[in-house]
Amino acid sequence: MKIAPLDLRSARFGSAVRGFNRAEVASFLNEAADDYINDTDRLRQEVVTLESQLAEHRQREAALRDTLLTVQRVSVEVRENAN
Repeated sequence: MKIAPLDLRSARFGSAVRGFNRAEVASFLNEAADDYINDTDRLRQEVVTLESQLAEHRQREAALRDTLLTVQRVSVEVRENAN
């Protein structure tokens, strides 16, 4: 079961003879919802950063691959010329 911040904020509990302090429960649920939202925002920002880094690494990988292919071609040409 997934619980959204709104679910935490709107949760209501029945009363009991020796139940919990309603104000404390509400405060705890609001704090949990705020933490959930903050963590979600932080993780979304981290995903954006990591996607940017991944794109940069992929560009570097492509450049290295092209360089390696060029070096291999030059190596073959040098051997052929040497023979």
